[in-house]
Amino acid sequence: MNKKPKKKSRLKKILIAIGVILVIIFGYFFVQVRKMVKIRETFQVQREAQVSFWEEQGLSEEEIQEKLSELRGGQMGEGRVSGPGMAIMRTVGRLTGGRMRHP
Repeated sequence: MNKKPKKKSRLKKILIAIGVILVIIFGYFFVQVRKMVKIRETFQVQREAQVSFWEEQGLSEEEIQEKLSELRGGQMGEGRVSGPGMAIMRTVGRLTGGRMRHP
């Protein structure tokens, strides 16, 4: 009879540990999502300020869209794959011994 309470207490400890780990993981992701939302809001405000500046200079909508696409192209490596996608592809290529063509 002494073995059953030990198993229950051990199971409770394991469940509590798993619960704590899950709370920590969800908390971390929640904080990261909030940071990304703030960053996106900041970029949106900057973009709106830049567009209004260009409008004050008398640029047409086509020119403004062209400038915005140039900015986006510069951030994303001129239309090529970049960022986490490329990093994952490189890692998989190295792990599998495959040969990758780098742009």
